[in-house]
Order: sequence, then structure tokens, then C-alpha cells
Amino acid sequence: MIKLKIKDIEKLLNKKIQTNISCLGIDIASTTGLAYIKTTDQDMFIETAIFKIPTLPRKIANQMIAAEKYEQVLDSICLLLVEYKNKMKFADTENILVIEQSFMQLNVVTFGILRAMQGIAYSTFHSNFKIINIYLATVARKLVGFQSIYSRSDLQHLKSAKRTETKKKEIIKWVNGKLGTQIDNDNIADAAILALAGIING
Repeated sequence: MIKLKIKDIEKLLNKKIQTNISCLGIDIASTTGLAYIKTTDQDMFIETAIFKIPTLPRKIANQMIAAEKYEQVLDSICLLLVEYKNKMKFADTENILVIEQSFMQLNVVTFGILRAMQGIAYSTFHSNFKIINIYLATVARKLVGFQSIYSRSDLQHLKSAKRTETKKKEIIKWVNGKLGTQIDNDNIADAAILALAGIING
């Protein structure tokens, strides 16, 4: 767990941090990052976690087997989220839950799993949080004041994978610079931004 002074974070972000509230940010991805931020009158506490969900084979000819594999992945997601919830022992009146809004990329199967995971996360934590927000990653980044140093033309010459890697590294560096963390995983960095957006925006 990391302890920070709210006034220091407010100065770095040029944003007002709400006090005496908590927020859980969940980055919906094949490797899922979670960040829990809690504030008192003066301090902010950050705790992070990460887990990897099983992946579905890209092509399964037998639809009965495909359905079974899909159910197994959903079961795993349910178990992982409930295990995390039990470990954290959330009260029935925690404040804010921010879940990342997944969006359609190239793989429709992965998109389906991520959307299902979004729903599972919503239902798993629904009774523990008074406010639930679902943000696109770009919206959460804007709320916390993140601005990329790269223009579209700066990255245009890079291949897609390298472009994505560059963006991920920039976000990790920004989070560590603002929060004094030593995060080395982009999913955790994204979760921290989601939770921070909740603490700022409510």
C-alpha cells in the first residue's frame, strides 16, 4: 500500500482531490489491473492488484466445445473478482466504482469476453459502491489531466505494436511521475487512472 499527501497530488495534477472517499478502478483487459484509492482528510492510500484471465482459442469448430470453453472463462472471471472482493473486505457503503468501457478492436471473441467481464465486475461490486461509472480509457485520462507528449504524426511511422507499446510506456511514466509509484504494468497504470478519475470527478 502506498501513502501520499493529498496536497502534494493536487499540486502535481492541478486537480481537486475529494477527501474521505474511496474508489476502485478496474481496467478491463485480458490482463486485468485493479487500483483501490482511499482518502482521509490529508492522505491518499493506493493499493493495486493484477490478474490474468484465461484466453479462448481463436478457432473452435465444435460449437458445444466452444460454449464450454466460454463458460470456463466466465467462471474464472467470477472466481477471480469474488476472491479479490473477499480479500479487500469492502464495506457495504464504499463510494465509487469506475470500470473501463471496453471497445471493439479486431478480435470479436476477445471483445465479447471483455464486455462480459465488464458486466460481471458491475454485478460483483454493485452492492458495495454507491456510485458506478463506466469510462472509456480516453475519458478517464482526460479527467485526470493526462496529455500525451506525442502528436499523431510523431507515431505515424511506427508499426501498430510499437505505437501501442510507446503509448503504454508513456502512461506508466506519467502515473509513476504523478503518484510516486513504481508501476511497471500498463494495466495497473490504467486502473490507477480510472480510480484517480473517480476520486477527482466522483
